[in-house]
Amino acid sequence: KALQSTGPYKQLVLINSIGYSLTPDDPVIVTLKDLASREPDGAAARRFYDVLKEAFPEASLSVYNRSKDPSTKYYKFPQLINDFSVALTKGSGLPESVADFQPDVIVDWGGSSYKVFVGGKRVGTEVMDANELLC
Repeated sequence: KALQSTGPYKQLVLINSIGYSLTPDDPVIVTLKDLASREPDGAAARRFYDVLKEAFPEASLSVYNRSKDPSTKYYKFPQLINDFSVALTKGSGLPESVADFQPDVIVDWGGSSYKVFVGGKRVGTEVMDANELLC
């Protein structure tokens, strides 16, 4: 079944494993289109972009940067407070540079599954080995 929008969503953000695809030189929020353009045909970021853009044509699609600074080995941007999805839904823990960023839909792409949250509530979970795709 194809993913279909159920509302006039304006901002979607993908968090967790997909954010490791970004670099320390990238800003805290990168458009999924930009990340997808860096990847070869068939790569996960391109597939996500194609599916989400079709389902949510009016929405801004973004990725939260989880890259590590190579000189310090620490994450460039802080992990969000509490659970990633709950924190982003409530706006907790976001750097001040993006304090006005309030996504309508959150896709939490973890190591073994991805979860979709709408309005702060989980509306779907799918099993998927993200680590195999990224590593």
